[in-house]
Amino acid sequence: MGRSGLTKGEAMSTQTAKHTPGPWEVQEGAECCFHRGNRYSITLPIDRGITETIAEVWPGSDERDKADALLIAAAPDLLEALETITLYLAEAHAEDKAADHYGDETCSYCEGIKAAEAAIAKAKGK
Repeated sequence: MGRSGLTKGEAMSTQTAKHTPGPWEVQEGAECCFHRGNRYSITLPIDRGITETIAEVWPGSDERDKADALLIAAAPDLLEALETITLYLAEAHAEDKAADHYGDETCSYCEGIKAAEAAIAKAKGK
């Protein structure tokens, strides 16, 4: 297990994830109901144009809605990348420093690793 609390297998594998695996895509829908603007659906492509809806962003501010939908759709990729980067950064940093150094509040690497670990925990509901 690496300093980040993840094994390489955990950091590299989305098969053990509880969320729907990516890649997710954004589809723009037509105006809906009494709302003005377009609805954005975050979907998982299944087969030949068939998709599973993961989430929807309802109209409000069209520019912000689309940005929110794109960020949500990128979430599985961002989580996997952050887990991998955190694991390797923690391991590389541990090789440079004494074992008791990890977690030092004055170290920007340690602070970055802790921030990444907190974001990963938030994404996993921990």
